[in-house]
Amino acid sequence: MCRKLVLLILFVLIPQIAAADDPLWDRAAYWDGRYPTNWADAGTAAAVRDALAAAGYTVLNADQLKTWMDGHIADGELSVVVFCMDIAPDTVVETNTAACTLRQYLDAGGKIVFYADIPFYNQGHANNTNTNWAMGGATVFIAAAVLLFASVSGKLIGVHTAGRLLKWKPGEASLIGWLLQTKALIMIIFANILLDKQIITSETFTALLLMAVASTMLTVPAVSPKLERMREIIFRSR
Repeated sequence: MCRKLVLLILFVLIPQIAAADDPLWDRAAYWDGRYPTNWADAGTAAAVRDALAAAGYTVLNADQLKTWMDGHIADGELSVVVFCMDIAPDTVVETNTAACTLRQYLDAGGKIVFYADIPFYNQGHANNTNTNWAMGGATVFIAAAVLLFASVSGKLIGVHTAGRLLKWKPGEASLIGWLLQTKALIMIIFANILLDKQIITSETFTALLLMAVASTMLTVPAVSPKLERMREIIFRSR
């Protein structure tokens, strides 16, 4: 399997490598034995490194990669780096935000070839460990449940407080509080804006979306029996 993966990678890369003799391009390959790799195992990463080195690519370790990217962020010259190891090091992905060195390198016009694992799913460290930046499905549902509880209870508590102060009839505060749950759908618009601006992650957006849908779906079964018991509230103006 490893041999087939190496051959496939080289089949894809070699034609581009052979065509990339233009001296204007600064070509590099990232490989550092101190750092971890994931789907591309150590043997595969080393084979890709050796093939690229033979083709004239400069092999850089994690510290050298940071210096190399900083240089091209400043000069904006044509450059490309192939990640032989499929976990980016913490020297260039200091955070999982647009402020990290790697993102700034891309914004400056740099090119990256990243194969195997999902790009930037993990952050590699020099002690051969990694930090997983992904939020699992279970975590998203737990976050959505917590947000749902906060949303529902917050509205109900607030409206019940107002009802006591204004001396509403029994049941009116609960009815209005549940009807207010549908306002969560409006929140999706603002959450989408925050996601576009990269202020929140896609996992956070998913949790908010689940909370908004759930709170809206709860409205009808919660409100319908209350309306049946409180028909005089609806028709009292008559």
